[in-house]
Amino acid sequence: MYCICRLACIAGILALLLGVPSRLHAQESPYMVTYDHYLEEPGSLEVEYFSTLGTQRGGHDFHAAWLEFEYGAKAWWTTELYLDGQTTFGDSTVFTGFRWENRFRCLHHGISSTRVLYCSMKDQ
Repeated sequence: MYCICRLACIAGILALLLGVPSRLHAQESPYMVTYDHYLEEPGSLEVEYFSTLGTQRGGHDFHAAWLEFEYGAKAWWTTELYLDGQTTFGDSTVFTGFRWENRFRCLHHGISSTRVLYCSMKDQ
């Protein structure tokens, strides 16, 4: 299992260094996201719903929401899928995008500093 995790980490780092940056263009400047080292339990599925309700003068109210599915694929790997949408009352409902995140714990427990490799893809 350690060998598979190590290969996944090496493959992810190589993909980032060799080919991905030259082909992708981002709208925002880079920023740092921090997570703790806890991953979802293997075989567990967590479903969360987040929403925002907005009102405005002279316009229609709106409701924006995202749905998160987090699954513990392995003890060292958690994958998450986010689905985003927005409804304007009296107007329309649109699917605004998705985000797919993966977190890999590359080192075993018991090490003073636990590193987690984070990969993300989104379309919005």
